[in-house]
Order: sequence, then structure tokens, then C-alpha cells
Amino acid sequence: MGDCQQAMYNYEMALSIRAKYYPLPVSSCASLFGNIGEVLRCVGDIDNALKFYQRALQAWSSEASAYHPHTATIYNNMGLAYEANTNYELALQNYQKALDIQEKFLPPTHSDLALTFNNIGTHYYRKKSYKIALEYFTKALNIQLNSLHSHHPETAATYSNIGCIHIDEKNYEEALTNLECALEIQLKSNHSSTFITYHNIGSVYHTMKNYQLAIINYGKAIEFCLTAQNINYSQLLTTYNQIADAHKQENNIDLALENYIKALTIRLEHRHDDCLEIERAFDIIGNTCFEYGHISIALENYQKMLDFFSKNFPNHLNIANAHTSLARAHQISKNYHMALEHLHHALQIKITLLTSEHSSVGTTYNNIGEVYRKMGDHEQGKENYEKALHIYRKSLPPNHPAYAIIYQNISLLSSDHDE
Repeated sequence: MGDCQQAMYNYEMALSIRAKYYPLPVSSCASLFGNIGEVLRCVGDIDNALKFYQRALQAWSSEASAYHPHTATIYNNMGLAYEANTNYELALQNYQKALDIQEKFLPPTHSDLALTFNNIGTHYYRKKSYKIALEYFTKALNIQLNSLHSHHPETAATYSNIGCIHIDEKNYEEALTNLECALEIQLKSNHSSTFITYHNIGSVYHTMKNYQLAIINYGKAIEFCLTAQNINYSQLLTTYNQIADAHKQENNIDLALENYIKALTIRLEHRHDDCLEIERAFDIIGNTCFEYGHISIALENYQKMLDFFSKNFPNHLNIANAHTSLARAHQISKNYHMALEHLHHALQIKITLLTSEHSSVGTTYNNIGEVYRKMGDHEQGKENYEKALHIYRKSLPPNHPAYAIIYQNISLLSSDHDE
């Protein structure tokens, strides 16, 4: 961002000085307008970027150069700007204008044509028109292989684009072939996209259930990301989650939990305002612990969740959810009094933040009844099951699955009592 601001300052100074002391050739003015538009687009000021692109086009038009290859560059950049604003049809129109000019004035193997083909291919890829997208990406690749050196980063990007199409089309062997071509090029220049390519290769192997190769490539992606100058923490936590899942599929549960915890740590340190995703991260760890009997880790995990939300979001429903999960862990450990304590905390929070007749409150009464049933206290069990049923009848439709659960629990209570 700092480089962009400095560039913007330099361009504005250049424009001001030249307007004051020198006659402005139209082409120079157009280039400055175009460059300023590029800086504005890069910092996300799309509306003003488009205004400068239009001024650049007007300047070129006044010099009878409306179809000069430079205008094709401006049309391409306008397309990228419209794409950033999710105005995809206008983006395509501008890419097509750029292509019309380039095909008229440039040789058929010029690298600028490849850039435009890639932009159009990306447009169709976004629309899931994979056949058309592949045609444009292939045209781009053929030009790049003929006009650029064999290890140019733009060629790697096109191989990667083609690989992504084959992933979506479930042509996994073709996907791997193209992604590995991209990777070979990127490794020669330590390109920033190397992380994404390793991750994508890992994802393909993951989908093919070749978990060991998935783990190897995810690991290389993580290693590359951690040595980058600017770490992309969003991508990093996604890869930790993916490698954790691959380890889980291989029954390496300790390694799975280790990587899930690393992903959670990144989320808490760098993306701590997304309550839903944070709770989901805690639950992934907790549910893995419950599935494989690591109850002490589950307790530690949900206590950490409770502490985090109590400190950062003191009036949030996630606190009740943390209490509920802690109660589940204590119930599995047959520590029923602690389970009840946490469920009563959850109940009070839900009544305060929701209403006393919300279905979620009914679910907590059901959970309390279940703990009393396990303790052999049938009277308290029945009382809480009936409270749950009463709330369900007021808050849920008659065919809701919650009724099946509550009636089954009441039936189990009767069976236990008869025994």
C-alpha cells in the first residue's frame, strides 16, 4: 500500500509539473492518466480508477489513436476494474475491445494477446463455462510458449489456470500435469504463487484420496508460506486445516489435532473478529477429540473457547455453546455434577439472550434431563424432558426431528425406571 501511495504522489507531481512548465503531448498525458488509473485500481479506488482510464482513452482518441495498442492496455485494465466491482459483463466488453485492437495491430504471437486471452478465460471460468475458458487459456499458453522465455511467471499462471479448470472438471491427472508445470516454473524464481500451487496439488491428491502425497504438498505449501516476506495467514490456516484432515483420514489423530490447533491459533491471533469461524475451529478440534476419545484435550479446548469468548464477546451466545460442549465432555467422563453446572450456565445465558421459549432453550432442558437420567434421578430427568417438550410444542413445527429425540429420551427414562 505504501508503494502505491508513493507512486500516486509521483504521478500527480509529474502531471502538475508538466502542465505548468511544459507543453503536454497527448500521448504522454494519456500514459499518465492510465498509470494513475492503475494505481487507483491497485488500492481499490475503482470508481476513480475508471475515471482516469476514461481520460486516458479520451486523450488517445484526440490524437487519432483510438485503436493504438496502448488503448488495448487501457481497455484491459478497465476490464479488471469492472471485474473488481463484480460488473462482469462490462469487464468482458472491455476485454473484447482490447482483443479486437490487438488482433488488428499486433502479431498473432504477441504476449499482450496472451494477457487478454487469460482475462477472457478467467471471466468464463468464473461463470463456470469451463470449455470456453479452457479454449482461451490454451490460446494464451500457446502464445506464451512461443513469445516468452520458457520459465516466465505469466506462463506459470496460465498453466495454473488450466489446472484449476481440470480440477473443477474432475480431470485430476490433467490438473496435476498442468499444476506441476506451473510449479516447475515458479520454483525457479521463488514466485509468491508457489504456495498456492503446492496447496492446489495437495488438494488434488486429497480428493484422489492419496493422503500421503497430499500431506507432502500441503507441508511444502506451509513451509514456503512461513518463509515469505508477507505471510498470508488466511491461506496458511486453510492449509493447516487441510493437512489436519489428511492426517485424520490416515488415522494420524495426534498430528491431525496438532495442525487443527495451529489453524485455530492463527485464527485467534490474526482473524479474531469472526465469531462463527472461531467457534467452528474450536468445534473441529472438539469433535475430533470426542470421536477418538481424547476427552482431556476436548475439555482443554472448550475451556479455551469459553475463556476467549468470555473475554472478547461477553454477551455472545458462543459462551453458552462453550458451556454446552464442556458439559458434553464432563458427561462422557461421568462427571455429572460438572456437566450440570455448565448446562445451567448455558441455560441462563440462552434465556437472557434468546427467550425462555426458544427451541434452543428446550434443547438445553433436554440435555439437563439426559444428565439426570444418567445419574439415575428419574424425577429430575422427567421434569426437564417435559420442560423441553413444552417449549418444542410452542416453538417448532410438529414434524421437527427434535420431537423424535425427546420422545426417545422419555421412553428410555421409563425403561430405566422399570429396570
